[in-house]
Amino acid sequence: MQPERASSGFRTKRPGAPQLRPRRVAVTALFLMPLAFVSGALSFADTLVATDPVTAQRLYPAHAKAKVRAADAVLAQSLQTAAAPIAHGGEPTELSSLPARLDRLSPNVRARLETSARSSLANTPYSPGALRQLAIASPSRAQQRSLLALSRRVSRRDVGAAAHTAELEFRDGNLRRGLETLNEALVISRALDDPIFPLLLSATRFEDFEPAFRPILERDPAWGERLAQHAVGPGGSASLFARIARHFPERSRARSIDYGAPLVDRLVSSRDFDGAFGAYEAYSPMPQDPGRLINTWLPPLDWRLIDNIDTGARQVGSRDRVVELFAKTHRSGEAARLITRLDPGQYVLGLSLGDLRGEGGRLSLETVCLAEGREWTAGTAQALIASPGAALAITVPPGCPYQSLRLAIAANGEAISVLIESARFERAATPNSTDGETL
Repeated sequence: MQPERASSGFRTKRPGAPQLRPRRVAVTALFLMPLAFVSGALSFADTLVATDPVTAQRLYPAHAKAKVRAADAVLAQSLQTAAAPIAHGGEPTELSSLPARLDRLSPNVRARLETSARSSLANTPYSPGALRQLAIASPSRAQQRSLLALSRRVSRRDVGAAAHTAELEFRDGNLRRGLETLNEALVISRALDDPIFPLLLSATRFEDFEPAFRPILERDPAWGERLAQHAVGPGGSASLFARIARHFPERSRARSIDYGAPLVDRLVSSRDFDGAFGAYEAYSPMPQDPGRLINTWLPPLDWRLIDNIDTGARQVGSRDRVVELFAKTHRSGEAARLITRLDPGQYVLGLSLGDLRGEGGRLSLETVCLAEGREWTAGTAQALIASPGAALAITVPPGCPYQSLRLAIAANGEAISVLIESARFERAATPNSTDGETL
């Protein structure tokens, strides 16, 4: 074949080149268009299955994962009421006597689950999610156990099977076995955190739960810190977590002061003083000491210093830290506050003072009783600010289970500031100690 010269150069003539006929193009397009549609629908369904499984199932009805997740959404909605934290009143005192949530499903929901599960298994045999749903729909306890066990053998990633297996164990009174099953699932995935953590914390109210739960906490489970985060987060069960926090090992991240501080503060704000002191015992590196004004970790069960600009208290110094009390001319105000639980009797807060600047200042220590949603002032001790120190004597009366101690400073004339170099808090030496005296 010789090249044929053209105006712009040479081109090769290809005799007998096939030509696509319009009819063949049309037939090919008609054949490929459904395949393209199916492929596109499948791809789009894959992107939606995690966020909107119902729409994904409508786009591609044979999508096995979409079927499972859409049915899970129905199941979650049906169990929403049962998954709420257990109320105090009218409930049994043992966890094993609670009915399993699976038994609260309506026949209509069971029928929908069974239909969806069988359809999914027809597309994808041994789908762990479909096996789990078929177990939930089954009226037979033995069949439920068998199908849930098969689902967990196929894949441990379907943690819902572990959750429902644990429910069956709880129903049969096997608390330790049920908790160990939940432990395995919580280690594998965070998917159960939101529905399971509230149930675990609610169950701490039952007498037979803590002895079964404690050995798991003492092993410092991988999800322990996540449970602490849940407890101190919005809507978390802080008071229930405070009951079990002490069971985590001291080295556990769940016992970090980062969780202890907001836990104590939230419990005090809700006036759950008993829970707050339980949390304090779990998180504080040492027992409460009203004589420790610096190196405090968990206010307001440790002293909380208050700086109001015109009056207040603040820590000063880099290495040997001390507390400075100050008040501007003719100003007065609260400088520090502490909540404690002292036995009835008389006590003395002794302060060693130094670097006094100004004259005519006065310290006061008010004792406010806290009990059953009310508070009242039990007394106020006063002392002049003068070197080398001051002593403030208080009386805790009977019927005053918790006390808020409020240290204040007043400048009766010129501005005043003084350093508290050390402090001590102890019972009064004699029952006749006076309220407020200068050392």
